[in-house]
Amino acid sequence: MTDDPVEAVEQGVPWIILEAWYASQKTSFRTDQQLDGSLEASLTEKIQGISAGVRAAFRREAHGTAIMVTSERFPVAWRPALISVEHYEKVKGLRERGYFKQFLAYVHAIDSGQEILNQLRKDFPKDLVSADKVAKEMGEGKAMPFQPEDKDHLDYLEDTDYLLASGLEYYW
Repeated sequence: MTDDPVEAVEQGVPWIILEAWYASQKTSFRTDQQLDGSLEASLTEKIQGISAGVRAAFRREAHGTAIMVTSERFPVAWRPALISVEHYEKVKGLRERGYFKQFLAYVHAIDSGQEILNQLRKDFPKDLVSADKVAKEMGEGKAMPFQPEDKDHLDYLEDTDYLLASGLEYYW
């Protein structure tokens, strides 16, 4: 290990998050109640020639809205300042071999997380690794700046998220 920041960067990729987006949960629901009714009655008395009628109608409506907002924020997206050249190339190779296309196909077709993992292990036996290993590989090797306008860099970030997700599932 070194105290020189330039030399430290050359030894590995520092985890510097350029941007992070956070969200909070907002839930709302609306209730509507409506009650309609009518009443009609008539009375006819033939002996005294009296007739009377009563008619009544009513309507009751109630509306309510409840909104719940959590104060706790959670991260939903991130963008690194630097990425590992070696990890970038590895992920690009996985993309070219169809790993991520197959991963997404399994996610949409198979309900069981365990079954998805079994299929990935069968199709890509050496490529499915733990999230810890993915994170470690992201910090190894030579660093290069992340370019948000470069589609390949955006694909890398998306694919790395898939690797981390499958890597988390790997141990569940």
